[in-house]
Amino acid sequence: MNTPPETSASNQTPSLTQLRVVVGALVGGQVMFLAVVIVLLAAVQPGGFVPGSTMALVLGVAVIGVAIGTTVAQVVIRGGVIASVRAAVEQAANPDEAVSRVGQAFTGLTIIRAAMFEGWGLFGVVSLMLTGQWVFVLAPLASVVGIASVFPTRDRFGAFLDRVLGDGDEMSMPERG
Repeated sequence: MNTPPETSASNQTPSLTQLRVVVGALVGGQVMFLAVVIVLLAAVQPGGFVPGSTMALVLGVAVIGVAIGTTVAQVVIRGGVIASVRAAVEQAANPDEAVSRVGQAFTGLTIIRAAMFEGWGLFGVVSLMLTGQWVFVLAPLASVVGIASVFPTRDRFGAFLDRVLGDGDEMSMPERG
């Protein structure tokens, strides 16, 4: 791919590094909270809680509902952000400004999507804490997988840039390898 100098990988790397730290912190906080809850549950109730409580059922349905709802919301939000940034890129004065706008949108979208995954993961941890039902450990584990699916990489940024700019645009990202 031909790349103008103003869109070089070195211009994008620092923002991706910072974004990776933020997204990694979301995972780290969730994992630490889960570990604390597991240790506390093991100390308080070594034999486990009584299965089948009404609270566990209600929270289970709620966790699943929140997981599905936020996942669907992410698709809608992503589409809206892409449409919005396309319009902003069309009005950009130069390629630098266009890439900057795409980078800002990518950063915001990545943080929002990762936080949405983290939200239902934390809801699962709180449900585990309240009910003692170990099945709720699945929520934060699935949440971590979801966060990994939006973890910022140069390839993901390039794909987002391509999606925003569409096919056949003159501006492109550097070769990714």
